[in-house]
Amino acid sequence: MKFTILPYKSVGPVTFGMTRREVRKALASPVTSFKRAKDDDAETDEFAKLGVFVEYDADDHAVSVEISEPGEPILESRNLLDMPFAQLKAWARKLDKALEVDESGFDSPKLGIGVYADIKPGDRTSHPESVIAFGKGYLDD
Repeated sequence: MKFTILPYKSVGPVTFGMTRREVRKALASPVTSFKRAKDDDAETDEFAKLGVFVEYDADDHAVSVEISEPGEPILESRNLLDMPFAQLKAWARKLDKALEVDESGFDSPKLGIGVYADIKPGDRTSHPESVIAFGKGYLDD
């Protein structure tokens, strides 16, 4: 399933700020919930058939959507998981000069996304594993 990212607004049918109930209705797919970390404010919903995780705040409102295969995160008509990580990083850097790169990928404050990639140094052909899109203030935590 394709999930078009509108930075800081929505990912496919999920709009940031939706309640857990609204998200589950919008995605209409089997869901399991779990805490990623002990100190998380709320459980994360996993829609495994879609390759989607939705994170919520303490009030049960969607704050981020993470997509891995078989999901297709689309930004500016590009499937972000279908590009080699090095190419994706170069493309994102052209759009966001403030790109924050570390050993596990990058965050783009301008585009409202983060990319996770377990890439070895010098590897120019491997693809990212997941893309997270988030609402305003998410990176401030």
